[in-house]
Amino acid sequence: MIWRGRAIFQDGTFVLRDRCALPEGAEFDLRVEGPVSQPPPVTDANERAAILQRVAHRMMSHPVANGSPRLTREQLHERR
Repeated sequence: MIWRGRAIFQDGTFVLRDRCALPEGAEFDLRVEGPVSQPPPVTDANERAAILQRVAHRMMSHPVANGSPRLTREQLHERR
């Protein structure tokens, strides 16, 4: 059986956010994807503005080509 869902790590335990049909006490393999650490939040307003300006410049420098496929929200979130 393959089940795929989302969970949060809270107080040393994975808490499922999606329902799972596994029986009580079932053992399973857990695969964690994504960054292990998060960068610290940017609190300085000037630094945040500079970062947003760089991001906007990169976006404008690399536009999406005409005729590119349009992806749905689900496709964007499930791409690997």
